[in-house]
Amino acid sequence: MGEMTIIHGRITLRGRCEAAKEAIAKLGNDTEYPFLCSEMFSIGAVDSPFYYQQPVIAFAATYKSLEHDWVSFRTKFEAFLRQLDFDTAKLEMETEFYGSFYCFWAAKSADTHFAEKEHFAETDEWFVGYGYRTQFGTLEIPYDEKHSPEGLP
Repeated sequence: MGEMTIIHGRITLRGRCEAAKEAIAKLGNDTEYPFLCSEMFSIGAVDSPFYYQQPVIAFAATYKSLEHDWVSFRTKFEAFLRQLDFDTAKLEMETEFYGSFYCFWAAKSADTHFAEKEHFAETDEWFVGYGYRTQFGTLEIPYDEKHSPEGLP
């Protein structure tokens, strides 16, 4: 028996909604745990004026004890992000026993003036950080290592 983990969040796009729709469809039904499948993603309004500034992809799924497979999930999720022309992505992982964890990605071309002071790690592609953050990536609660799922058993 395992514990239920709920993943949910959003990805803001810079445009290229057709490419995002294709990337979602291309996911299909994953056959290796932790699963990442088309059905967990939903693209919102893609025609102006039905969104303000940026279209959004919403996503959600439940998993069995995903906190123990966080690195595998993050690897798959970041592979999906590479296919998108995204600005930011925000994810919450709710666990039964360890509480909630938050992860935030900001594309390199996004406004990244906050990166160093807000506990972000920089990769070649984006900035990534943990902790409860605003839609722009600034921390709403002071950063603490316990806000990262990387150290879970």
